Amino acid sequence: MDSYLLPTPFIDCGHPEVTEKADELIKGLSEDIEKTKKLFIFVRDNIKHNPYTPRSVRIIFVQV
Repeated sequence: MDSYLLPTPFIDCGHPEVTEKADELIKGLSEDIEKTKKLFIFVRDNIKHNPYTPRSVRIIFVQV
């Protein structure tokens, strides 16, 4: 499971802006399931995604 949580060339989940936003979103939540739902909903509603984009195209994090 650890390999799925590491930054990649396409999603830099270790970038300070990403970790700061995640921390902001889960502030005050204690249960992992609550945190997961909150993060999922944010990504679903705010991060544009095209499943047909070729895998060689890098996705750039856009601050919202």
